[in-house]
Amino acid sequence: MSYPMHILVNDFAIRSFRETADKDYITARMAYRARLIQPFRWSALHCLEKYVKGILLLNRVDAKKLGHSVLPGIDRMKQHGKFVLNLSEGTVKFIKNLEDDGAEDRYYLASYEIDPFDIARLDRAARGLRSHCEPLHAHPLGMDATTVHT
Repeated sequence: MSYPMHILVNDFAIRSFRETADKDYITARMAYRARLIQPFRWSALHCLEKYVKGILLLNRVDAKKLGHSVLPGIDRMKQHGKFVLNLSEGTVKFIKNLEDDGAEDRYYLASYEIDPFDIARLDRAARGLRSHCEPLHAHPLGMDATTVHT
């Protein structure tokens, strides 16, 4: 049985990005509880990065050359005009902090710390992004929807 290309692409995006991001999210939460700061920050960054890339792919927006970045991917969503993400200022600040420290300093070249509420910040960021990481054809507005507000 042959499947339409959009179903195959969506399946790839879900398996490669959303499901992997879910595992990174669990890993980050476990690391936080164990006070493993660097693994928490790295897994949290990977989790959010993969949710963003999954959203982009599911919406057929170029996700190339983002590296381990989240905010440039969110900017691409805004430029494309398909989604309006309502991320709080605190969530954006948390993501920026992960990007600034996590992506460039994963080899312990500088010290860093976690805030007592970083686990809640990760939860809020992951929930805000994962809710958009779904196949277009499953959305009630259909594949030709221009903007989805959340």
